[in-house]
Amino acid sequence: MSFSLTSLPHWFHRRLNIDRRARSRLEPVTLAQSRIFILPTRNGMALLMLLLGMVVAATNFDSSELFLLIFMLLGTFLVTMVHTYRNLAGLRFHPGHEEQVFSGEPAVHSLQVENPFRTPRKAVAFELGEGTEQVYDIPADDKTLIKLREGTRKRGRHDMPALTISTRYPMGWFRAWSHVRLIGSCLVYPRPSIDPPAPSAARGRPSEDQGEVAQAGQDDFNGHRRYQITDSPRHVDWKAEARGRERLTKLFASHEQEELWLDWHQLQGLDTETRLSHLCRWVLDAESGSRSYGLALPGLTLEPARGDAHKHRCLKALALYGEA
Repeated sequence: MSFSLTSLPHWFHRRLNIDRRARSRLEPVTLAQSRIFILPTRNGMALLMLLLGMVVAATNFDSSELFLLIFMLLGTFLVTMVHTYRNLAGLRFHPGHEEQVFSGEPAVHSLQVENPFRTPRKAVAFELGEGTEQVYDIPADDKTLIKLREGTRKRGRHDMPALTISTRYPMGWFRAWSHVRLIGSCLVYPRPSIDPPAPSAARGRPSEDQGEVAQAGQDDFNGHRRYQITDSPRHVDWKAEARGRERLTKLFASHEQEELWLDWHQLQGLDTETRLSHLCRWVLDAESGSRSYGLALPGLTLEPARGDAHKHRCLKALALYGEA
């Protein structure tokens, strides 16, 4: 593997990534002197090599003007190191609130960055784990809510990984960085299925031996859904299809609002993740249709209700199903 002097700082960066296993903190974390590391970047090392060559040339030619330029550049180099360090020093980080997304969407971790000084902090980069850096400017004497994203592939609670805060401001000759662990998480709901079977509207509490199932209401038109092969031809919106739209089924609601039970046992013969995906879609459709619905999972039953709070309780139960 090739190695050059200008890559030496990055070699140190990789091997000085200490504190990644530090305990997660619920209280605010302040970037004090002992938490900040700083090394020259490749551009900084290239400048030092250039200055070394200029010193050799100035000595050989006994050029006082060249020595003056060298001292000016070296002074600027050292002052830049101080400013790079001060761009992180004193920043305070608070854990943010829990965000919710669906599987397949980027997980969102929020944190609050407090800058108690009158100097704004420019080009501060945040990196979750081994993800991509996201760069923000932190205003002076203020708090800023920052949302960082990472990819998700499965449902459940995703804890915030180690957070790397770094900066190369103002000249890019130095990189200052610190590692922070905060207690934070993102709740990932199951991915809603696209075309699930229709749930059964049942009165009373659900059970594994499901009794009589009440029929859907026939009184008031209550919107459309995608046509399924089991739908009655009487409920197909033939007029919409004649206008060139996809085949849709008309929904009707009874004057007597029935409680809709979204029951795990209605989805026999499917694997766990497919069941959760169908139940997630049922919850979203029931909430958008202003239906009162309950959720029945093995070992957990949520009584019928409606509203955002109830929806998120149901989705949270689906997201955490099977987890300790």
